[in-house]
Amino acid sequence: MARQTGIIGIQGTVGGLVFSKNGSISQKPASDKAAFANAPSRARTRENAAEFGLAAKYSKLLRNSLRVAIASAGDSQVAARLTKVMREVIGLDDTNDRGQRVFDSGNSAPLLGFNFNAGAGIGQTMYFP
Repeated sequence: MARQTGIIGIQGTVGGLVFSKNGSISQKPASDKAAFANAPSRARTRENAAEFGLAAKYSKLLRNSLRVAIASAGDSQVAARLTKVMREVIGLDDTNDRGQRVFDSGNSAPLLGFNFNAGAGIGQTMYFP
């Protein structure tokens, strides 16, 4: 976000224009999808993106399967916290290469203590017979 440093001085980005400290103005560089997909220097970024996407997918699958139970139990950050834990579970996969690791039920230990509400334990928010 741009900030005003003087009467007219601006630093940051406004509407696709980048205002530098030295007073120069340039256009914001466009995102290059082809470079992201093929550049060897972005291989680690592609691996991280693939694993994060898979963790978000698994998180959504679990939240959808438990939607009725966690409708009143979850807090506003449950999706982010569950995705973080799923990312840890995916990281424990030793059989696949980085970027291709998957959820393994044998490595699901980080999910055991997960609370759908950060302010209260599972026994305080979910009631089952």
